[in-house]
Amino acid sequence: MTINLAQYAKPCDSIVSLSEQGKTFKLYNASAFAQVQLDGEVIPAGQGPKCCDYYLYDHDLTELFVELKGRQIEDGLKQLLSSIQLFKRNFPNKYAFIVSSKVPPASSTKRQQAESKMARCGVKLHIKNSPAHYEYLTNGTIKRK
Repeated sequence: MTINLAQYAKPCDSIVSLSEQGKTFKLYNASAFAQVQLDGEVIPAGQGPKCCDYYLYDHDLTELFVELKGRQIEDGLKQLLSSIQLFKRNFPNKYAFIVSSKVPPASSTKRQQAESKMARCGVKLHIKNSPAHYEYLTNGTIKRK
């Protein structure tokens, strides 16, 4: 499946706020990014593979995959992995976020396995309670705000 994400991309303001069913992800210093709604727009509801909610990218440096999830972290992880396989580019900085109402402890086996699986794809996974606030730094990295 080849999809031109640029046709769906919308430029971002300095603060991006993504919300769904009470879950919120915010990215500060985001004006260099473009935002693409994957679930329900690029991939219409009920068609094609399950994917994450949003994809954000800046000029060939950093890409973010965002899933806003209730409690099903495992489902969110599957959606992120599917999206990464379908849409990832050759950017040096790759991040995936699950923003959820229920977050497993950092020491839990499931969470460590999820982080390990993402690391094998070259992606840094963050699993956080809502609201999740992050800041984009000029070197292309993301830090929690």
